[in-house]
Amino acid sequence: MLRVEFVIAGLILLCLGLALGAAGYVKIQPTIAEELVGFTEQLSGQKAPAELKPPKTEGYVLRGVGGAAFFSGLALVLKSRKD
Repeated sequence: MLRVEFVIAGLILLCLGLALGAAGYVKIQPTIAEELVGFTEQLSGQKAPAELKPPKTEGYVLRGVGGAAFFSGLALVLKSRKD
């Protein structure tokens, strides 16, 4: 016998985890401007100013929270069966 409330909550967490993970992945990917800065650094051999490189912390946090939500949802779905 399944506990429907666990299945529903688990599926919601699974979807939320996937969405947050995807959003974090998109935030981590370099933009064309960042690739240009990296190319210029390679050509000149000098480091670019820190202002030209945006922080990626938000993307990593989104991926971490997304992973936690995904695995929590997976655990809820698997635990939904009554013992």
